[in-house]
Amino acid sequence: MSITDRAAIRAEISALFDSITAVEENLAYPPLALEGKSPVLYLHTNGTLPIMLSRHANQVDHQFIVTVAVNRQRHGADEAENVLDEVWTAVTQAIRTTPTGVSYMSLVMDNQRSTPYFATVDGIAYRFEEIYLTARSNITG
Repeated sequence: MSITDRAAIRAEISALFDSITAVEENLAYPPLALEGKSPVLYLHTNGTLPIMLSRHANQVDHQFIVTVAVNRQRHGADEAENVLDEVWTAVTQAIRTTPTGVSYMSLVMDNQRSTPYFATVDGIAYRFEEIYLTARSNITG
């Protein structure tokens, strides 16, 4: 048995976010440096639920984290929050309008859980928020 390639799912989800015009950069992987860009949206794998723990024996859940980074020095503290809200809304809308894909059968966002935090990257103050996604795929034989 083989499991749908997580890299293919990650690439497809990232492409879904290409339409978000509020984002300066959209990446299917965490960047090595933010280079002062803002806002930046990137996606990374957060694990795969073992088949035996999945609700259905012929399916598997792939978990991803979408991270949004907003440069607080560039936008200002108040506007950075507004920019973050705008990107979060666009991510939510993209998932709601395209809940299925070629490499996954469903994509859901955990609206109950996101992790906000602040960090300084290369001397620049950023506001981050992580949004948790689950993509369910079938196991193929």
